[in-house]
Amino acid sequence: MSIKIHIISTSASEESRSRKCIPFLTRFLEENHAEISQSDIRYFTPLWIDDRDLVDFPVEYQELYKKIEEVDGVLFVFPIYNYTISSAAKAISEVIGDALEGKPVAFLAAAGTNRSHLAVTDFMKSMMFEQDTLCFPKFVMVTKEDFNEDAVSDAVVKKIKEFSDGFFKFVIKNND
Repeated sequence: MSIKIHIISTSASEESRSRKCIPFLTRFLEENHAEISQSDIRYFTPLWIDDRDLVDFPVEYQELYKKIEEVDGVLFVFPIYNYTISSAAKAISEVIGDALEGKPVAFLAAAGTNRSHLAVTDFMKSMMFEQDTLCFPKFVMVTKEDFNEDAVSDAVVKKIKEFSDGFFKFVIKNND
């Protein structure tokens, strides 16, 4: 049985710290024989969230919704600004919310400090209570101190490995 996991990157920054972690997530999940697909918010049309139907959103959001329906798990990779998740992460979760119902979801965030961890838990609570997602109870938080000359530190790579392995097992258990 092949496990399919989709990674959604919601940072618009070219120098995104969260996005720099994606190759490690991908490698470790593929080592567990997961099939990985990805979306990057930089290639999506910016939008406002309102009460329109999915068919009225730009086509890339409709395609993402269909992709999320097909996969076994979802990883949100996003920045935290001013102690809250990026507006892009929240917008994506709102558009594809129905596709996330009953779906295992995990989070990797980049922030200025580790004190921003509460922003991730707010996102998790919103998704659990509003969209009935199955949130993996651990997440990875990276800060600028986790990078050595713009490269991800060995300590963070180890943290991403443990996180990826745990999420993979979580997805398997919740897809049985």
